[in-house]
Amino acid sequence: MLAPHEGAFPNPIVLSFASIVAAGGFCLGLILAVVGGILGIVFKHAPEAAQYPGPVSPPA
Repeated sequence: MLAPHEGAFPNPIVLSFASIVAAGGFCLGLILAVVGGILGIVFKHAPEAAQYPGPVSPPA
């Protein structure tokens, strides 16, 4: 249980750390989604993408 003087919220340091982690995770996921989408478009449409190593080798 929380002490009466702490009210409904935990320690402000813990609260700010949790919000930073949540915002950082959201931003990281958003950045990864954008980068992944761009890389998917580039590697799907660019013929020079065949020179990069990948799980699927292009036909000779």
